[in-house]
Amino acid sequence: MSNSSSSSVKRHWWLSSRMLAEKHVRKARHLLQIKESADVFSAINLLDVVLKLGPKCEKALELKARALLYLRRFKDVANMLDEHIPTREIDPLESPPLSRESIELLPSYNVAKQSVAKAFF
Repeated sequence: MSNSSSSSVKRHWWLSSRMLAEKHVRKARHLLQIKESADVFSAINLLDVVLKLGPKCEKALELKARALLYLRRFKDVANMLDEHIPTREIDPLESPPLSRESIELLPSYNVAKQSVAKAFF
């Protein structure tokens, strides 16, 4: 098989899966507008298929979160966000040390407050 036909097959697969994902997102959006529990569950199943095709599809993630919130499945929304939103772990070696100025701000604030309080007595 030549490179051009190989790229054509890949492009066709990508376009067909993208079109399928868009179709599922439209259908899920329609089902969510009905606001019946059975339809919301069907929408979640469609959105799961879309997320398997493209895990970073923002439309599908948003609609799934809305569907889960509608069903009051808050823990599932939190888990989904943990899975799909990257978090940056803070390395203690990278964080800047506390400066002397930030440490001394609180005591100087207290001293100023005490002197103002003494002025009124």
